Amino acid sequence: MSVGDISLLETGPVQSDSSSYTSSEGRSSVMSSESPLLERARQLSKNRTWCNQPEVKETGIVQSLAKETLLQQEAIFEIITSEASYHLNLTTLIDQFMDDPKLEPNTPESALDRTQHSTIFSNVKEIRSISARYVTLSCVYTSKKYFVLGSSSVGEKSS
Repeated sequence: MSVGDISLLETGPVQSDSSSYTSSEGRSSVMSSESPLLERARQLSKNRTWCNQPEVKETGIVQSLAKETLLQQEAIFEIITSEASYHLNLTTLIDQFMDDPKLEPNTPESALDRTQHSTIFSNVKEIRSISARYVTLSCVYTSKKYFVLGSSSVGEKSS
């Protein structure tokens, strides 16, 4: 399989939905993982394999696939769900630690100074943003097809 076989951009531009929420500590925050498409990533990861996804099961297509194609689907699905899990972990890191007032640099109650805070949390929000974009594009693509390979039209959903 070559990189050209995978097309996550086929569906065009993606609108990222960010919504505000208030954490259990009363802090207001923006959490990009609340996007409906990232919620789809959470749903995808509940069933650990591609062939166990309800949309795939309903088609009955798994029985007609060559073993190599099935393995490709499972591998790509694993990449997408791993990235979704990574994104959710980054969100937890930011919400529970980076934005915690006890770790805010140069405040009386802070356990960290500005240098320590920067060293520990440098670029975390940018990394989460990139991760969100990848997961969002992946979910847009997988919501349009049962297959996650761009070269296949078998199992394409009718919209």
